[in-house]
Amino acid sequence: MMPQGRTAVFPEPRTEEAAVAYLRTHGATVQPITPCGIEVKGLDIAAVEGTLAPEVAGALEVLMAARGFVLLRKQGRPLNEAGIRGTYLSAKQQCKLSECFGAGALHSTHGVHPEAPMRDI
Repeated sequence: MMPQGRTAVFPEPRTEEAAVAYLRTHGATVQPITPCGIEVKGLDIAAVEGTLAPEVAGALEVLMAARGFVLLRKQGRPLNEAGIRGTYLSAKQQCKLSECFGAGALHSTHGVHPEAPMRDI
């Protein structure tokens, strides 16, 4: 079982180049986005139920700091949560992914819609 909460382990040195090199060892590719951001392809977040390995979380966190945001397209599996059909990460997976970064805890600052699948979504 993967640890829960913020577990990021940063690459050394803590640089964009080291983060990209580490993600490549996990089969990921990266593409800078102009004028800011970076797209990461090749990670299957649904396969790990949203809980990233600490080193992957650390590499992504370094890229977020360096580029402003990280884009992870085409994540998830075909689902039908709350009557919404599509291919996406489940509410639980989205929460687990969010917990991998920052303070390692969720804190909603908005109202909770009565049809939301989870409080923090």
